[in-house]
Order: sequence, then structure tokens, then C-alpha cells
Amino acid sequence: MRISQYNKNMQFLYTDMYKHVFYICLEFCFFLYDFVNRLENSDITEEGCCAVLSSALKSNPSHLKELDLSENKLGNDGVTQISHLLKMPNCKLAQLNLSECSVKEEGYAALASALKSNRSHVIELDLRGNDPGDTGVKNLTEVPNCKLK
Repeated sequence: MRISQYNKNMQFLYTDMYKHVFYICLEFCFFLYDFVNRLENSDITEEGCCAVLSSALKSNPSHLKELDLSENKLGNDGVTQISHLLKMPNCKLAQLNLSECSVKEEGYAALASALKSNRSHVIELDLRGNDPGDTGVKNLTEVPNCKLK
């Protein structure tokens, strides 16, 4: 009888331990999801960090629905790298905040090209505080279903 009771106790311990591990993993996943969604003002620049971020997001972009990269110095090169992500068929990004990211005409052209290729998913794009110039505004107005505010 003692061995049987021991087995039951061990089974209970393992089940309880797995429950705790599962909850810890779940909380960590929520933390990571929140962290990736909110990268505003994180000193991400067009040199280096943006390339790493873009590469990481390309590995499995289908779960990411919103991304806040506001107040980072992405510049045209960084936004062009993010635009490549938007062109991927499995990219489900619906909200993208690129406000105050030092984006100029070239970056706007890259975004417009990406939105034309995958316009069904991105429904909100925040570009406040950037310098589109006349060409950048023109590029965005040529995107079907694009409404500038």
C-alpha cells in the first residue's frame, strides 16, 4: 500500500508542477507579446537594431497584429526593412505606429509599395511627426483604400 500511495503523491506533485510551469510559460508569453507590440522610444535605429528586429519578425510574422515603433530613429532604411515584412503573405499586421521615426520621401515610397501588395491587413498606419514631402504624400494617396487623416 505504501508504494501505491507514494505513486499517487508523486503523480499529484508532477501534475501540480506542470500546472505551475504552464502558468509561468503563459505569463512569459503575454510579457513577450506586450514587449514586442510596444517598442516605442527604444533607441531602435536603422543601423543594426532595426535589421535584427525585422529579421526576427520575419521568422513568424503571422501572430503579430500591432506594432508600435514610434519615437525610434528608424529613418528610411529602417522603414524599408519593416516594409519588406509587410509584403510577406503571412504578415497579419493591422496596426503600425511609425510616428516620429525620421521617415522621409524614400521611406514613404517603400511603405506605399508594401501597402499596395498587402493592403488587406494594414488598416491603421500612424506616420505623424515625419517629413513625407510632396512625393511621400502622393505615394500614399495612390494606395487603394488609403485615407489620409
